[in-house]
Amino acid sequence: YGFDPHDYTHDVLVEDNIAYENGAHGFIISRGCNNFTIRNNKSYNNFDTSETSQAHGFMLDPGSPNSVDPQASSYDNILENNEAYGNEGYGLRILGSINNQILGNNFHHNQQGIVVDVNSPDNLLNNNTLSQNTSYGLVVRESADRTTVTNNTVNGNGNHGIYVRSNTN
Repeated sequence: YGFDPHDYTHDVLVEDNIAYENGAHGFIISRGCNNFTIRNNKSYNNFDTSETSQAHGFMLDPGSPNSVDPQASSYDNILENNEAYGNEGYGLRILGSINNQILGNNFHHNQQGIVVDVNSPDNLLNNNTLSQNTSYGLVVRESADRTTVTNNTVNGNGNHGIYVRSNTN
């Protein structure tokens, strides 16, 4: 990973950094991390060398289900004015994380722009640009309920611009 705080880290500012050509995600916060501001960072050309995973530009998650430590949602984080491109996976993946604000980011030329994955309710996606991603610009998966998507620019993505499979959005 380019940047990897873990296990209940709180109240951190991550600003004006570059993560590129790493063997996994550019920026990840995992297992109960909250009150992060991740702002004005760039993540590009990250590729996971294993055959079972993909490297994303940015990742919010609850920790590995294979760990001896229990999973815990990462929550109340802000990702603002970041850029991710050329990553093997997604510009941003939100997995098992809640109540995060994704504001004014530019995710382009990845496999997918933003994926709000299962068990990730109550996230806000506002004023992001999601363009030229190989597959989808934005995916909101099952049980990512109450996701708010406003004022985003979504264009030129390979399959669909926005694909929603959850409820009460």
